[in-house]
This record gives sequence, C-alpha cells and structure tokens, in this order.
Amino acid sequence: KKLAEAGPKAIGFDITFHDPDTSDPDNDHQFATAIEAADSVVLGITINVEAVPGERRSEGKLDDETLSLLVEKQISPVPHYAAGGVTQTKNVFLGRELKPNLPELTKAAASFGFVNFHPEFDGELRYQPQVIDYGGRLYPSLDIQLLRQFLDAPSVLVNHNTKRDITGIRIGDHTIPTDRTGRLLLDYSGPRGTYQTVPMIDVVEGRVASEIFRNKIVLIGAPTINLKDVVSTPFDPVLPGVELHANIIDNALRNRYVHRDWVVQTIDITSTVMFGIVLALYLPKLNVARGFLYSS
Repeated sequence: KKLAEAGPKAIGFDITFHDPDTSDPDNDHQFATAIEAADSVVLGITINVEAVPGERRSEGKLDDETLSLLVEKQISPVPHYAAGGVTQTKNVFLGRELKPNLPELTKAAASFGFVNFHPEFDGELRYQPQVIDYGGRLYPSLDIQLLRQFLDAPSVLVNHNTKRDITGIRIGDHTIPTDRTGRLLLDYSGPRGTYQTVPMIDVVEGRVASEIFRNKIVLIGAPTINLKDVVSTPFDPVLPGVELHANIIDNALRNRYVHRDWVVQTIDITSTVMFGIVLALYLPKLNVARGFLYSS
C-alpha cells in the first residue's frame, strides 16, 4: 500500500509466494487486496527448464479458468514468423515444471513472469532467457512483463526468421535482440549497488520521498546473498538476482545491447581451432615444464 501510494508505473516481485501464510491466513487476503488496488504489480513465478533448448511443443489443453487467466493477464507472447503462416519455433528453452503463486495473489496481480535464471556451464550468467515454452505455450520473463506494464504496451511479439529461429522480442516500440533460443546477451552496468536500493522498512515507515518511485519501475527482492538468489557476473561474483532484472530492464529501455555478429563468432571459432592445432603439433616436442606452461 505504501509503495503504491508513491505512484510507480510498475512493481515487480523477484520473490515467489507458492505457499500460504501459516501464521495467519488473512495475511494472504490482505496482500491480495493491496496488490489488486495497486493495479501495477507483476508477480514472479518459477519455471524449471531442461538443460538444453528444443523445438517448441504442441499446445496442451487447459481448463477454461486457466486459459481465461492467461488471456486476461496477457501472458502468452504472440509468435511472428518472417515467412508468414502457422509454424513452430525451432529452438526455445523447454520448461518441465511451473511453480505458480497462490491463486488469490495471481488473480489480483496485473500480470506475472518467470524470475529464475539460466547460468552457463561455468556458473557465469552471460545470457538470460526471455521466453520459455511450458506446455506448448510461450511464457515471458518478469522483465518483459514489467516493461509491458511500464510502456503500456499490448501483447509481446516474438520475432522469427525464415529458419524459425527467434531473432528478438518486441515490446511496444522496443525490440530486444536475442539469440535463436530467445536469450538476451547481457550488458551489465556494474557490480551490486549500481542501481538505487531502498530498504523496505524505510518505505513502510514513510522515510522515503515518494518522488523516488513516481512513474518508475520498482523491483522488490533480496539485496543480500543470504537467500542464495545471486548470480555470478563479470563485475560481481555474487550479484543479487533482483539487480540482474534491473540490468535487463535497463538494457531494454536504453536500447543498450551487446551484439555478437557472425564476424565476431567466426573469429572466435577460428582462433580456438587454430590454437588447438598449434598445441597439438608443438606440445609433443616440448619438455614437461614448457608443455605445462604453454597448455595452462
């Protein structure tokens, strides 16, 4: 209630509410009432994904209530194919389990989007999926839904090329360039603390000027590493997950993106192959000490 009174355009929760409040069930009802009154809240959900992407699946059947909810909250992005006609996305991350919030909270919210991240094999987070296939339907990220709320944009468009690969995601006048699986290559602004952080207790007790939040996107999450909601980035090995979402949203609003075109990728692959050939040819001719030095 306090936050909504300050007039932000969008409020996003990088926190999920799967289970009811055991201390007092009425707390969940009060929370839902406040969310509905704010009319700007985007809740986070969790969609666990398979290790590797695959072809989009056929749409599974949903009950009328669930289908109506997805339409009302504008959850399913609209796939747009360059060649026209009805077809399927070739490569996208596949969800195997969706963990929603309490039904009362979901109905009260303006929308919802997934908050979980997908690090690389070495633990670093360079890319972040912006759409995930679950049950044959594309679900958007929390970041996309917050941008849509902030920009007063209609349903999201997922653009494809003639090979059915994803090329970008359009929200209003903004198009987020992605790789063929719908992942954004992140351009991090810096380490933790780059974006202004306000303690929630200061908001509740009225110690924060409302101008800080007016017409802004406000993210609510854990700013510490105690809850394990952290990601490893080039700037910070333990960046709070809530600041990951801030980076993605900032990239989109400022149209600030890192591009890896075919020239750069070709150079990377060629350099790796050539270096491997050189090592294979010369390592056997070196003594143990020099061989260890050059290989490491």
